[in-house]
Amino acid sequence: MSSTSSSSPLRSSILLFGDSITQYAHDPVYEGWGTIIQHYYQRKADIINRGYSGYNTRMAKYMSNILFPTKDTTTTTPPSNTTYLFGTLFFGANDSSDSTYANELQKPPQGIDTIEYKLNLLAIINKMKQYTNTIFLISPPPVNNTLWKDRHNDRVQEYTKVCQTIVQENNDLSIKIIHINLYERMMVNTNTNDPTNYYQYLNDGLHFSKEGNQCLANAIIECIEKSESLSSLLPDNLPLDFDIWRDINPDEVEKYFTIEHINKLHSIPAPFRK
Repeated sequence: MSSTSSSSPLRSSILLFGDSITQYAHDPVYEGWGTIIQHYYQRKADIINRGYSGYNTRMAKYMSNILFPTKDTTTTTPPSNTTYLFGTLFFGANDSSDSTYANELQKPPQGIDTIEYKLNLLAIINKMKQYTNTIFLISPPPVNNTLWKDRHNDRVQEYTKVCQTIVQENNDLSIKIIHINLYERMMVNTNTNDPTNYYQYLNDGLHFSKEGNQCLANAIIECIEKSESLSSLLPDNLPLDFDIWRDINPDEVEKYFTIEHINKLHSIPAPFRK
């Protein structure tokens, strides 16, 4: 989906939708994964962060009715000019929590079963696909159960399988759904000699350290760079919003900021862009 026209933003937008790990995606202390993605797309796309600490997919499903209102069925146009280069959908850290510990931990229950988790994700995807044709479905990372009593990696793996199933069962040609398996990526170097090796990716047993943020950002970027079907998402295949400064004639500055010139700049085929 393209958002480049005389009445649309000059840059594409990328939507990050999820729980606290998305809310903290621009944390400067831990060099957030959203910041890394933003750097990757500098002058090509802007990041829209819609992360909500503590939320699960039940909450997100109802929120999606507001974030992604259904388009008018009498037209083929979405309800706003907003479309996204791609979106990330990252829930599960709270969904996979064990609600039997809620009273002991003196907090409302957050966990929901895998059946509802799947249905909720599918409902959200159905809303999001009106605004983007590419979604990175990110399953929850491993957790440190000694610090989070109501979280356990056995449960994380169950919710990871749900995400895998959604991708495998997707037969909607209008939407690409790419699974980012964080549990697998973070546990790959864990062995019997050091079963806690994955702790390096977490700053508090659940949320990301610098290494965790880098791990997720790298996973998304690797998918984009290695998959031919995602080549349209490569920064090199996206236009700059305005000319490189050296290309602007100092005696004719004004003409470089007319709609006609900007549209021409955005219509240059990717291989010929500077």
